[in-house]
Amino acid sequence: MSTFALSALARRRIGVARWAWWSELSPALLLALVGIEVAALVALLPDTVSIWWQGKPSPDFQLLLNAARDLKPNGLYSPGLSLLLYPLTFLDEANAYRVYTALGALAVAAIAYLAQRGIRPVEARVAVALGVISIPQMHWALRFGHLTPFLALAALGGFLLLRRRPYLAGLCFAILVLKPQYAPIPALYLLWTRNGRALAGLLGGALVLETAGFAAAGLGEIGPYVSGLLDMGSDSRDNLASIQQSWQYAWPGFLKSAGLEANPLLVADALALSLAAVVLVWLRGSASTAMAAAALGMLLVAPYANFYDWGLLVVAGVLLLRADIRWKSLLPVIAVGLYVALIATQAATPWPISGLEINVIQTGDQLSLAVGDIGTRGLYWVTPAALAAVCFLAVAAQRTGRSGATPHAIEDAPDPRRAP
Repeated sequence: MSTFALSALARRRIGVARWAWWSELSPALLLALVGIEVAALVALLPDTVSIWWQGKPSPDFQLLLNAARDLKPNGLYSPGLSLLLYPLTFLDEANAYRVYTALGALAVAAIAYLAQRGIRPVEARVAVALGVISIPQMHWALRFGHLTPFLALAALGGFLLLRRRPYLAGLCFAILVLKPQYAPIPALYLLWTRNGRALAGLLGGALVLETAGFAAAGLGEIGPYVSGLLDMGSDSRDNLASIQQSWQYAWPGFLKSAGLEANPLLVADALALSLAAVVLVWLRGSASTAMAAAALGMLLVAPYANFYDWGLLVVAGVLLLRADIRWKSLLPVIAVGLYVALIATQAATPWPISGLEINVIQTGDQLSLAVGDIGTRGLYWVTPAALAAVCFLAVAAQRTGRSGATPHAIEDAPDPRRAP
């Protein structure tokens, strides 16, 4: 993520004298950044490949595969997910996991490719790609067999396609209903920008997924599923074990990492503050800035977001570093801060749990974990850092009226409204 800004600044001529040294230092900084990213990748990739090669799926993937065999919903995942995963049930469990994880890795590679498009020189392109694939939360999502790589690719594709292919962009956003807490902010953004074609694509695609899923699972599943969605509010203490609450980077998990109780009133206040900051950027900024805020809001306004879900922050990183704002030279600082916050927060996350055996017990749709409350290993910096990034966009946004009156895609070409 952060590398996109560094590479962009390496190509940009900065007129202010105090920044004149940047063009001289940027190649060296890019190479140093590549070295750091390679070190992170060397630490992460061997275990990811080893787990994939051994074909030992996590309990999370086993639950997804079992739900697909029965064509039943799995918790709060859309019932359409079981239908999409059903072809994997013709394979044995190990090979199903290998195929699924390989597809997830391809999705991450596609994100890296989209992120580095148009970047020069070669070392900058390498730095951008490595920045995407060296995020630890994304590696854990791959190891667990979660949807994060697919959701990230769908969300990024949706934002990038908004101008030229709005219906296709909407269909990309519709994929987010597979994990429904991440769909409302993109839907709200499309409604705010009055992008009816993209919104129609999102609603139509979501309707097809949900209808097909419930048709396969049985209409009797609708009531329990809706009840589960309504229960996913600001108070997670009644439906998550203590250790599960510690794996959250959503506001309840942040409060827990700060040594505070995840009081539902405090969580609701944090969610409302996050949404207000995102809407403020939509009011003040250009389309590119508003998209970046929407991508950040996907995570910040979700009441339930596990640590591996925060690999989705890569979407915000790609959009943030193309945002049209004042003080653009500060974008590298913001992006590097988010990248460092992801790494620091992963280090503070109590996973893996050394020396403890975790037993997963499923009773109906409920999961219980035979492990006590071990707290966290430090503060989850990435959550307030993401909110700070949104607030920065609100302050630094170019004043253009309602940002979404005419939706735009993010372009590599310069803004024609600006004087050369």
